[in-house]
This record gives sequence, C-alpha cells and structure tokens, in this order.
Amino acid sequence: MQMRNGKQASTPEALGQSWKVATIPGCVDGCSGPCPGCNDTQRALYSTNSYCGLISDPAGPFRDCHSKVDPAGFLSDCLYDVCLYQGSRNMQCKTLTAYTAACQLKGATVYSWRSDQFCDAQCPSNSHYELCTSGCTGSCEKDSTLSNCGAQCMEGCACYEGYLMSGDECVPANQCGCTYEGKYYQHGQVFYPDALCQKECTCNGT
Repeated sequence: MQMRNGKQASTPEALGQSWKVATIPGCVDGCSGPCPGCNDTQRALYSTNSYCGLISDPAGPFRDCHSKVDPAGFLSDCLYDVCLYQGSRNMQCKTLTAYTAACQLKGATVYSWRSDQFCDAQCPSNSHYELCTSGCTGSCEKDSTLSNCGAQCMEGCACYEGYLMSGDECVPANQCGCTYEGKYYQHGQVFYPDALCQKECTCNGT
C-alpha cells in the first residue's frame, strides 16, 4: 500500500488520508487520537437484543436470513459504530436497516423488528411504513412503473389509499404534477425548460 509520498502505509486509514485530494465540508478525517472503544460492560450491553445482538439472534427477526446473508460482518460493524458513537441508537438502527435491505435483496423473510420505541420508521405525510412493500407504490409519473415491480419485497413507505407519489411526497391524485419533454415536475413547480432560461413554465397539473 504505497502512499502519495512513495512510502508504505502502515494502515488502510493512512493510505486513504495520503491520497485525499480535497476537503469536503462536513467530512472529517476520523478520530483525533485513538478512537473511542467499549469496555467489557458496554460491549456486553451492545451485544444484547436491545442493541446490535438482534442481528444474530437465532430466534430473532432475521433468523431466516442468516443462511443467506452472514450476520457476522453486520454485527461487527454495528458494535464498532455504536461504540465509536458512545451508544448511539441512530448508528444501531442504520446497521439494522442495512441488514434488512441485504436480507430482502436475497429473498429472505425478515420479521417485524421496529416499534415506536425502537428504530421508529419516519415516513412522509400521507404515507405509512411497511416492512414488505412491493415497490409498486402508485406514482404520478405515468411511466414510472418498473418492469420488475412487485418481484422484490422491500422495506419502505407506502402512500395511503387515494394518494400517489409525487417526487418524494404523497399527494392526492388530483394534485399530481405534469410531465414536460419526458421530465416530471410537481404541481405548482416553476421550471425553465430551455438551456438559456428564456422561457418560464409553471406546472398546473395538466
């Protein structure tokens, strides 16, 4: 692993840092000094079903997935992140969400694991959470239906009956936007269809 200065990197982190070409706002190099870790008591707590242990529980909600997607790596990542962020529930939920997606991608059944108090799913207005959606949520975009619609179970949000997906929100069917030259615009959206911005249009839903 050769660094930019021609020397050999002692760690993958050192290699990455040596080839960094720009500073991106919001990104940090990592820990200043040794990264926070867990003591034995904390690690034991984070390995329970109240935290990361739910991933590998042989009787848990991911039990039918273990033979298709090895939980070991996800469990390790979860423990590392939760320790690094000092017990962060957000980091735990991110790993559980990632494992759910990986399992469903392989066709494995995942059982309900979220609740109002545990990794509560946040959905836009006029929609609700479903552990297994078909990917066929009604859309205002007439040609948006995928050829494999319904073939893959996936976790996500579904619009209430009578509502359709417009961009990233659910709206009443009579408030759908419009399509101009193959591009969808939301109801009331102002846009400039030509490259020189010489013409201004407003989508009125027709």
